[in-house]
Amino acid sequence: MGIVILTIAMTAILSMALSSIRGNAASQRMTEARFLAQGRLEELLNVQPVADLADGNDTPGAGSYQRTWTITPGPTASSRWVEVRIDWNDKGAHEVELRSLTRDNN
Repeated sequence: MGIVILTIAMTAILSMALSSIRGNAASQRMTEARFLAQGRLEELLNVQPVADLADGNDTPGAGSYQRTWTITPGPTASSRWVEVRIDWNDKGAHEVELRSLTRDNN
């Protein structure tokens, strides 16, 4: 009887450990995606003049992520909205999107 209870307890503990590992891996991928988006956003925000900004894409992270950036007109002629999006698949589609407004530094 004691072995049966021990087996059930060990199975439950193993199940919780596996769930924890999966959760940690998903968090790591989300953190990496945010880091990749933030890095590209900061690079784009430093481009001067803003008229030189252009849409683009690449595949950072050994190709496991698709990064796309889109430039749209801002509220003034010397400003632009900069949007960076990271997409990846891991048991379903995921995305991170960051957006900021930049302007010429006159």
